[in-house]
Amino acid sequence: TQLQERLGQAGVWKGGSTGRYDAKTVTAVKKYQKRHKLKVNGKVDARTLRALVGRIDVNLGGRTLTVYKDGRKLKTYRIAVGTSEYPTPTGTYRIVNKQTNPTWNPPDSPWAEGLGPIPPGPGNPLGTRWIGTSAPAIGIHGTYADSSIGTAASHGCLRMHMPDVEELFEKVNVGMPVVISN
Repeated sequence: TQLQERLGQAGVWKGGSTGRYDAKTVTAVKKYQKRHKLKVNGKVDARTLRALVGRIDVNLGGRTLTVYKDGRKLKTYRIAVGTSEYPTPTGTYRIVNKQTNPTWNPPDSPWAEGLGPIPPGPGNPLGTRWIGTSAPAIGIHGTYADSSIGTAASHGCLRMHMPDVEELFEKVNVGMPVVISN
């Protein structure tokens, strides 16, 4: 089902998802492979899967986030990263959830002790979008503090300008790899 949905997003699958890897699905995979200059065999091999799923690459030193999809770079954004006291972890993670107008819930961390939830709105430190990763308590989110972009200012999360995170939110899917490096 997810494969057929992604093939639909890529413009090579028409109609609803059946959840069956049938002849129509094989034809759509071949069309996708041909369009993206991959080996055309109708099988979702590792290269085809990487192109279909895409990825996010985060460069902490350069304070940039780049999104790739269909085997090509879509866009690079400026971001804020964690401070030296609360650094953004490096490694390979995955997007585990996406939320529009999230409520901020304080993490189980000494710096957040005594703080309560903050509902959606201008005072919310997550802005209008949350893209949660498999790194504990680390996500990609908007910020109303535009001046923090390009700096080390967060408690480990990746902050973005509000219009940028809203755009990114539409380009990414749950399960997409997030590679964070120095």
